[in-house]
Amino acid sequence: MILKFEKPLKKRVLDLCCSIVLLLVPMGVSFAQSLITLEQAQAEGLLKNPELRAVRFERGIAKAFSVESYLPFPSGLEVEYENSSDKRFANEGERATSFSLSQEIEWPGPYLLRRSIASLNLQMRESEIRRQETLTRTGVADAFYALLTAQEKLKASETIVALNQQLADIGDQRFSVGDISELDYNLVLAEKEQSEAENFLIRQKVESAKIALNRLIGREAGALTVVAPETSLAVISLDEKVLVDEALQRRADFAAANFMAKSTSRSLSKSWLNLIPNPVVSATWLKETSVFDISNPAGGSDMIIDRDKHFAWTVGFSFPLANFNLAGGELTRAKAEKNVAEARREAMRTIVVAEVKDAAQSYQKAFDAYGRYRQLLPRLTTNIELLTRAFESGQIDLGTLLFQKDRLHRSQISYWDTFLNLKMARNALERAVGGELK
Repeated sequence: MILKFEKPLKKRVLDLCCSIVLLLVPMGVSFAQSLITLEQAQAEGLLKNPELRAVRFERGIAKAFSVESYLPFPSGLEVEYENSSDKRFANEGERATSFSLSQEIEWPGPYLLRRSIASLNLQMRESEIRRQETLTRTGVADAFYALLTAQEKLKASETIVALNQQLADIGDQRFSVGDISELDYNLVLAEKEQSEAENFLIRQKVESAKIALNRLIGREAGALTVVAPETSLAVISLDEKVLVDEALQRRADFAAANFMAKSTSRSLSKSWLNLIPNPVVSATWLKETSVFDISNPAGGSDMIIDRDKHFAWTVGFSFPLANFNLAGGELTRAKAEKNVAEARREAMRTIVVAEVKDAAQSYQKAFDAYGRYRQLLPRLTTNIELLTRAFESGQIDLGTLLFQKDRLHRSQISYWDTFLNLKMARNALERAVGGELK
């Protein structure tokens, strides 16, 4: 059977296919780009950041040592089996079988210290993970605002390019009728070309910032990530004494240094206790068989006339002699490690205080600079609109307009630079304090 379609039906089918394609194309474009907020970017970074994931996997190593520390014996159980016999000399023979178990037992003091050291090492690893989480969260925020700033600069640049194109068109008309000089006309064209060149550079900064953010949040470098506008500014307290006290409590790296100092102190105590050797307890089961026989005087086969069997259980305790050279070297090393850890803890305290004060002062300066530009930019924008209309009507010369337009352009770029500096200064302050500032 042959089916034939009439022309109207074919046309309807073709129109339907074209409609589906036209619907899918914009959908594909919208799905290819990903609009992301700061909170979403930070959550994605904490979940997928490669460096943070690697640090979290190291937690398993510390947990393994913690599990080992709960074992009550410092070494494994030793098992010994022996079976011996001798040939018959002078028609006599003996056979012995023994089975023994021995186990080194740790004194309670070193055992408890070993568990404490393992617990401190686990807490130190957890502190390192928290520190890496703080660095990841603030690093994502830095990259987020860098991309946001680049996007906003690109918008401003596009506006400047469009404005320069309009000025170039007006300059063409006025130059063609001799209303402006060749010098002024060349200034218009130079300004247009300069703005286009700056637009290309800003586009490259957008792509670089996008790649940096994608890396931090665990996305492919070429992912089309677009950040959502976020220009909120929360007021925070800049009392340096309060911030320093908070940092000494919240900074994970300072906590890790403190855990390390405690761990090395306990290691030193354990080294002193290791001068007393651990006892070894053993249990042995022994079986001995003795055979006595006398040859037949008539020259016949041997005849067994006696067999003796002996069974024995023995329990023993042994104390190995201490190797004072080895123990002395361990004690010296433990003392040095304790001194190093305590010195690093004090150095970290100094670093924390310095970083907090520097970050607080940098944030205050960045906040002041941002406030000045927020007041300046609306005035410059209004001035450039008025001057543009005055230039189009021939009331002012081109030099005045270009000077004010250039000032506005540079002020817009500087405004977003100060915005980025302010956000990065806040992130640096959060890194210095060791957590999010409310």
